[in-house]
Amino acid sequence: MDLKELREKYPNLWVAARVLKRDENGQPIDFEMLCVGPHRLAVREKTLNEQDVCFLCAKDVIQEGWLLIL
Repeated sequence: MDLKELREKYPNLWVAARVLKRDENGQPIDFEMLCVGPHRLAVREKTLNEQDVCFLCAKDVIQEGWLLIL
């Protein structure tokens, strides 16, 4: 499952996913979902003994009503 699929399948939730594949720069590009939930610490605690895990919040970076200055 790629990052886009994770974000679409688990909107606005914290996700812990095992990294299955990385690109030539070492960035994760393929994942296996391990745990999902609304609370970051609870998701992290459930995956403490896992190796090569990526934690992410699957929500929009820029939310409606926010102002972005570049």
